[in-house]
Amino acid sequence: MSRIRFDQELLELQQGLTSMASLIEESLTCSLALVERNDKDAVEKIFESTQQVRELERQIERQCLLLLLYQQPIASDLRRVSSALKIITHLRRISEQSANIAELVREIMPCDVGYRIDYIGEMGDVVRKMVHRTIQAFVRQQLDAAANAIIMDDIIDDLFVKVRQELVEYIKKEPTNAEEALDLFMIAKYLEKIGDHAASMANWVIFSITGERRKDVDNEKIEIR
Repeated sequence: MSRIRFDQELLELQQGLTSMASLIEESLTCSLALVERNDKDAVEKIFESTQQVRELERQIERQCLLLLLYQQPIASDLRRVSSALKIITHLRRISEQSANIAELVREIMPCDVGYRIDYIGEMGDVVRKMVHRTIQAFVRQQLDAAANAIIMDDIIDDLFVKVRQELVEYIKKEPTNAEEALDLFMIAKYLEKIGDHAASMANWVIFSITGERRKDVDNEKIEIR
């Protein structure tokens, strides 16, 4: 395989990752719409999206293996392809977590829980941004963008603590709604796990650029836009 052909294959790989991430962003949007507006029409769309993500994962995995098989990649190429293999696994898991949220909402909605879901909605907005920015960081090989995505996981963790504290207080006041409130807690927990997967993806982006993986990234506090 010539270098030109390799670069073309690598471009197609990046396009596949971008398509996969776009499906997941849309799925997350639909999942949060279910929580906020009880939009039952979105449920099947989310499940269909999950299947599409699995198919893309298989296609991209095959692309990666062929690139490794037919080309003797230099170190930077090897890091990039191996990182893509790790990233697609996390993307698929994020898609499954999104489907889990949809499944939970389908079971509990409509319900009369009087808990405001502002923090849950905010968690959803941040994880969508994390997924989008991480994939863009991989495509553009932007170290700072990947590091910032890891920092965003701290925001998710802080919001999750707020949801947990508020739901504990809510259950104390309204014990008859405890089951539904616990389901809302599980939705927040799924979003927290999605944040963890997105942070892991960002870590693999850093590895693809530098050859190093870092659990903690020191940086200034960033503003979520």
